[in-house]
Amino acid sequence: MRFFLVGRRRPNPLLVAYRWRYEMGLAASAVTGWAELPSSTALTAAGLLAATTAAAAIEPRCRRVLVHASQHVIVQHRVRTGCLQAGLANRAGQLPRIMYTRTQGDVATLSLWLPAGLAPEDLAAESRRLAAACGALDVQVVRASGQDWVWLVVTRPRWGMPDR
Repeated sequence: MRFFLVGRRRPNPLLVAYRWRYEMGLAASAVTGWAELPSSTALTAAGLLAATTAAAAIEPRCRRVLVHASQHVIVQHRVRTGCLQAGLANRAGQLPRIMYTRTQGDVATLSLWLPAGLAPEDLAAESRRLAAACGALDVQVVRASGQDWVWLVVTRPRWGMPDR
């Protein structure tokens, strides 16, 4: 168990942009799409949005793609927040960096690069606290090829639906 307080320093603006790349891309495409539409076709735009939403709700493949994309974004934020809440940072306040995320069903696998001063054993010792902090049922830490890489396997019953 880690007993020292971790001072959190301000992240680099490029790191913030990297962490929020999906949201910024979605916002940029929404702004671009809105700016490209003439004001007289607002009803047409609303109709296209309704048709797209209905197609995503009816077609299972579209729904699966949307669910995986949202899980991909949500699990990164939850794990990052969970690491912060569980105190999983080095003495300089650096959190593990999420390099790769893969979601499949109720399981998300993340590749984490650990900063100097943070060992895989630290994550394994705090796996229950990390699971509670990021809202997961279980978190397993699997050591990867080097000392500074781990695979984090996050299991949760139905993301966003705690009863299932």
